[in-house]
Amino acid sequence: MNRVEVWHENNWTGDWGEDQEPPPELDWDLWLGPARYVPYNPLRCHFNFRWFMDFGGGFIRDRGNHVLSIVMWCMDQDHTGPVSVEATGQPSPEGIYDVPVTMEVKWEFRNPDWTLTWSQPGARYNDIPWGAKYYGDRDTLIVSGGDAGCDTEAKAKEYRPPADGVRVPFMESAIEDVTARHRENWLRCIRTREQPIMPVEVGYRVVTLAIIANIAYQLGRPLKWDPVGQRFLDDEEANRFLAQPYRAPWHL
Repeated sequence: MNRVEVWHENNWTGDWGEDQEPPPELDWDLWLGPARYVPYNPLRCHFNFRWFMDFGGGFIRDRGNHVLSIVMWCMDQDHTGPVSVEATGQPSPEGIYDVPVTMEVKWEFRNPDWTLTWSQPGARYNDIPWGAKYYGDRDTLIVSGGDAGCDTEAKAKEYRPPADGVRVPFMESAIEDVTARHRENWLRCIRTREQPIMPVEVGYRVVTLAIIANIAYQLGRPLKWDPVGQRFLDDEEANRFLAQPYRAPWHL
């Protein structure tokens, strides 16, 4: 594989709404946690937290984590990361949401050399709302959705690997719901001390992709990334985004 293209629907746009006193059942200060203080607004919390850089970071940090985890797995890149990232986007024309409505991201990888892109909205293959298209030397493959439930083309399902080929681990379970099966796998691993189907170190690498993409978007310039040291190269301004100060009294 030399290129993977991920596509997804646009981030949401919203209204301005009105700041107001939080409802009595909501501890707004606790809800904000270490994030910088902002007044309570119904458009800022519950489902809509996704559309703020301080809280959610847009679809790339929501569903993006799920589809990017499949990409890194398929590309055998679970324990490494890109060497560069660049991102552009169209800011919301109105309202209080601060994630871009549209977004284009490119990560470059080395050894092996390949490119990963994220596009909102991007090409929409087979009328699938979100997924990825893999480009190899001899063919392409579309994988829809992400690790919470994905599907692929018949040609992949019908393929039979050779005796020395790669066998994909299967999470055996009588439970049909994918999320519940992951939970079952996690609980079993607590009891047995075996590694879960997606170890935390792998998940960390996946979410890093989305985090550094949002930083590149906010700074408005390409960034060089060290996948070993997990820091930006020669860019202290960008590195400050990796560990923004907590709001008192929160600390780590």
